[in-house]
Amino acid sequence: MCQIQASTGMRYNEMVALDYKHDIDLVNNIISITKNYDHHNHIFTTPKTGESRQIHINQATADIIKEQMNYDKIKTVKYNLDRKKTIIIQTKKWISKTHKICK
Repeated sequence: MCQIQASTGMRYNEMVALDYKHDIDLVNNIISITKNYDHHNHIFTTPKTGESRQIHINQATADIIKEQMNYDKIKTVKYNLDRKKTIIIQTKKWISKTHKICK
């Protein structure tokens, strides 16, 4: 996840709020930043700037995102997680762990 953040310039809380059904377009290699994750209150808010934006990504970054999406699908089945959730990182524990690593 740190590689995605480094290659896109996304803020950490924007990255963990990504919904792969609505925010990631792997056909055109575009990420839409539409929300921010407030890890103190465990809620989604508007991006820091108050406006949505799009980021064009290269194929290497798209491949990393595809790998993460596949991992999440496996994790969803293995741990019987909510299949309706399509946030790229689903657990508070994982968000907390990656927050410390990527800062």
